[in-house]
Amino acid sequence: MNVHYRRQRRRTAPSPFVLFLILVVIATAGILAYFRFFRFPLKVLAKTQTIELGSPVPAAAADYLTGEASVLAKATVDIAEVEAGQAGTYPVTLAYEGRKRKVKLVIADTIAPQASLRRQPVISVLGKPLAADDLVMDIEDAAAVTASFDPKDKVGTYQPAALGLFDLKIYLTDASGNQTALPLQLKVVEADQNPPQFAGIDAAQLDLGQSFDPLAGVTAMDEIDGDLTPDI
Repeated sequence: MNVHYRRQRRRTAPSPFVLFLILVVIATAGILAYFRFFRFPLKVLAKTQTIELGSPVPAAAADYLTGEASVLAKATVDIAEVEAGQAGTYPVTLAYEGRKRKVKLVIADTIAPQASLRRQPVISVLGKPLAADDLVMDIEDAAAVTASFDPKDKVGTYQPAALGLFDLKIYLTDASGNQTALPLQLKVVEADQNPPQFAGIDAAQLDLGQSFDPLAGVTAMDEIDGDLTPDI
């Protein structure tokens, strides 16, 4: 009886060169996949941008990104979480074919309110309260503004307690704490003795059938109560 033994072939390990080629192929495929599916093809200009309250909110891709024009044209900007009228820090989402980046938009309020006084000096009767809101006009600010006679406590009224001339200040403070002080001269008298003064009351010549407004151009000013034209 003859017994035959099959000679087994020894499995040889791949050569280092073959392993190197395999690694190169895998690495190349990974790099290509990264550039094709994961890499954001545009450069973010800044992780945080700051604008002044009241300014237009940047909404174009070019405001946040830079890159080839053809690629930039496909990018989108999501500013849905930004409250344009409120100072704060808000997230902005930048997207390109499903790939996203997030940046921050800071809306800062750094500008103090601006306004002017209705009249100078102010004449008031002893004991009659003055309201700061009634003494200023043309207030300009991107946020809500409070007028007061005190820079900290925001006291909106002042009641003269003595006769004479006084130097006061009206403080305008916005929601972000920016403040402007308007110097005010106050003359306190014992009583209101002078009637309002009218202006613009002149003779008018009309054609037959022409309409006439007797109040057109007529104004009334009082040294204590100020402009009384709306009350005519």
